[in-house]
Amino acid sequence: MHFLKIEKTIVTLCGIFTTIFTLGQSAISLHSSDKRLEYSFNWAKNRALSYVRDGSDPVGKWYEAALPGRNAFCMRDVSHQCIGAYYLGLKDYNKNMMSKFAASISEAKDWCGYWEIDKDDKPAKADYRSDTDFWYNLPANFDVMSACLNLYKLTGDKDYLCAEPFKTFYQKSVTDYPARWDSDADGIMDSPAKNRSRGLASYYEAAQKPIFTGADLVAAQSNGYKVYAEILNLYGKSGLASEMALKADKVKQTFNQTWWDDKNQRFYSYKGADGNFGSETITGILLYILRFDLVADKDMMAKTLVLLHSGGENVEENSYLSSFYFKHGDPDFAYKKLLAMTDSTVRRRDYPEVSYAVIDAVVEGLMGISLNAPNNELSTCPNLVSEVGWVNVENIPWKDGTVSVKHTGQNSTELLLNNASPIFWTAFFKGVQKYLWVDGKETEAIQSVGQNGESLVSIRIRIEPGKACKVSKTNQ
Repeated sequence: MHFLKIEKTIVTLCGIFTTIFTLGQSAISLHSSDKRLEYSFNWAKNRALSYVRDGSDPVGKWYEAALPGRNAFCMRDVSHQCIGAYYLGLKDYNKNMMSKFAASISEAKDWCGYWEIDKDDKPAKADYRSDTDFWYNLPANFDVMSACLNLYKLTGDKDYLCAEPFKTFYQKSVTDYPARWDSDADGIMDSPAKNRSRGLASYYEAAQKPIFTGADLVAAQSNGYKVYAEILNLYGKSGLASEMALKADKVKQTFNQTWWDDKNQRFYSYKGADGNFGSETITGILLYILRFDLVADKDMMAKTLVLLHSGGENVEENSYLSSFYFKHGDPDFAYKKLLAMTDSTVRRRDYPEVSYAVIDAVVEGLMGISLNAPNNELSTCPNLVSEVGWVNVENIPWKDGTVSVKHTGQNSTELLLNNASPIFWTAFFKGVQKYLWVDGKETEAIQSVGQNGESLVSIRIRIEPGKACKVSKTNQ
């Protein structure tokens, strides 16, 4: 796949790596009425932690996020693994690795970075020979930007906003970077065939003919502008933020207006070197239009979700199906895929992304937990399916302490705060009703509409350190 060929059998070696990271440092745990879920979570936790290195290597604290055996971490993989890594207690590892990527971009590489960095703090030999001869997938800069903003929300660490090399990385990634990789000056990035692997216009690497622009690159670029608009607002630069948001919307509108194949009722996956849309559907590309919220029309979204039920072509792509479908309102399918990904018969189950993705899908998908550390806010919304009576996730990292959340079906949530400072908890449930019960006391609730058009009822509560609270849809 890259400059150096790696035998497929190397994947099996991950099972014999010595875990340097002490499992006790990750306090998060899960208990459930569904023992299949407990197995999946525990397998994922133990497997993910087996890839963690203690910081004694020249590169510092890191975890494997590439083909096992390379002793390296890759931009795409880290961007996707970092959320699960946060919940496993690896926030310092995330920050170190993201800062390495941000610092690696340069004008000589046309504002690309090092696609993969090894334990010796050098660009991996499998991907890099020189600034004029290297492997790079163009969605990567924007993927890293999105991940860093999410990590800021999880941790409240202002270095992700204000410190170098992050500030320069964000600014270059939405200005000089897209300008350099837009050969036809239409505002959407591309990469002519002559660039070979130095600037692939998609994450998809198995194309039989050159891809000029992949739908995943369009999605990443639009989201990159959206992310930077949010960052600019956090800087207090609302005017510039509005301009960047308009750029994001323009790319999104262009995609929705011109990339829809009306005959086959699906989005095109890519544009070829001749400027025409490719005829084949590549689900591994289209999965990213879900990841980056590129679809604007509800009917198009519904048809895309049905199309992508089949998943991608490899275990990396399929590992995120669960998170996507929890997010887009299909918990039954999401739960099915969650359990399936940890089955021992899954080929290449030990690819690092899989285990980290399971942790992410459980905490943010199944449990519907969303953290906003800068604002001391946390929200929950249970996505439990009928065969799961209850789930309790304990010791979720939260600022200077932990929080534990237990859902009983779709009707009750309990929260325990082990923290030195109070938080504001918004407890969401699906449905329409005027009241919720807070520790048995009838309390007027707020009605709203979720991103998928579903009715939501909620209540916002201040939780003091060391306190527990229960919110229910009925007076239990």
